[in-house]
Amino acid sequence: MTGRLERRYRMLLRVYPAAYRAERGQEIIDTYLDLAAPGRRWPSPADAADLARGGLRQHLRAAGASGLTTALPIAATIALTLNTAMAVCWFAFVESTQVDSSGFDSAPPPYRSFGPFLSPGVVVWACWALAALAAIAGRARPLVALALAATVLVAPVSAALHLARPPLMILLPMTALGLVALAMPRRRSVTPAVVGLASAAYTWPAMFTLSYSPAEYYPTVGLLLPAAAVLGLANLGVGITLAVRGDRRAWWPTLILLGPLLLLLVNELALLATLNNRSTHASMPSLIAMTVAVLSLTALVLLVTLHARRRLRSRPTPRAIDGPGTV
Repeated sequence: MTGRLERRYRMLLRVYPAAYRAERGQEIIDTYLDLAAPGRRWPSPADAADLARGGLRQHLRAAGASGLTTALPIAATIALTLNTAMAVCWFAFVESTQVDSSGFDSAPPPYRSFGPFLSPGVVVWACWALAALAAIAGRARPLVALALAATVLVAPVSAALHLARPPLMILLPMTALGLVALAMPRRRSVTPAVVGLASAAYTWPAMFTLSYSPAEYYPTVGLLLPAAAVLGLANLGVGITLAVRGDRRAWWPTLILLGPLLLLLVNELALLATLNNRSTHASMPSLIAMTVAVLSLTALVLLVTLHARRRLRSRPTPRAIDGPGTV
């Protein structure tokens, strides 16, 4: 029985780099076997997940990204905070203004409204708000996964039901930020909720003084620019703070959030690339092309950074040169 369990642990151990398995593989397996309950035939799900995380850490360390995994919680907190603030804005400025003063449905034709709101986007924004509240108790990850799924599904569901929906230039960066937010730490974090409340304190008074007739998202696309500025400043502040402390995570949160930052600017970049100064939003083909370019650039920057760090690590340490009179 023990031999069968050992073979299954050894199969799971393949997630580790070969050199690491050769050096410490048997030690890791022996540790898990010692802790396994008598009669167990299969590794527990917790053990499998632990081995997967350990293998990922070792692969990243071998690739020169040793500080990446520990920087993920920082980037995730920033990502959830920004998504919460934007969700509050979209709800206040768009979804809650769906019905105009005369009481008629004001969804842009030919779409139908989602009950008293403009679109199913209201469900997405509510999910992000709930994720921020769950972070207070250190339980953000399941709610972040739910909000991310809602963000991804809102476009196809809206199209199938012929409902109005948030534009892709809003959904794309929020999806990218949501993927990063999946790494939210299990410890308590009040930052997303506090920033969400601060955003509500600004947007709710503004909601009563501004109105859109008909209500739609495109007049609010300009909010993506200040959101990108806020994210850029947050990245800069975190990077400088960690660098001053000599923390090996310095600038990793900035690199992790580079893709979402560029996606927040994808509409403006597409307008600039097509020399379109007559519209506030880019066409779908130019938006898709710029999104592909942004993701490709992000991947290239990551690969170049990892290559540079690997070369730096493999560089031999220079020895002190013996001076005159050295014995």
